[in-house]
Order: sequence, then C-alpha cells, then structure tokens
Amino acid sequence: MKELGGILLVMLAVVILGNLWFHLVESLLDRVRRWRDASHEQPAWHTLSEAEKQADCPPDMDSSDSSGTTE
Repeated sequence: MKELGGILLVMLAVVILGNLWFHLVESLLDRVRRWRDASHEQPAWHTLSEAEKQADCPPDMDSSDSSGTTE
C-alpha cells in the first residue's frame, strides 16, 4: 500500500513540474514573440469601400417579395 502511495506522489510531482515547465516555456516564447513583433511596423487598418460593403451585406429584409403572406 505504501508503494502505491509513493508511486502516486511521484506521478503527481511529475505532472506539477511538467505543468510549471510548460507555462515557463510558453511565457518565454510569448515574450520573444512580442519583442520580435514590436520591431515591425503594424499593418494599417482600412475601412471597406462602398462596393465591398454592398457585396458583404445580406439582401434587404423589407423587399416587396417578402410581404409575409402565403399564396
């Protein structure tokens, strides 16, 4: 019984240390990515032209053929 408890404690320690290692590496990678991307110029945001707005919009809901009556 003691062996089983010892094995479970070792497995728990491995999981906890693995989780800490993962978050440490991810935070370092995130800092490197932010540092690398900070030197690049950010892309400009552009508004849509009228033609692009019309192409992206769904058809009008109050058109004459959708009067709500059935024949």
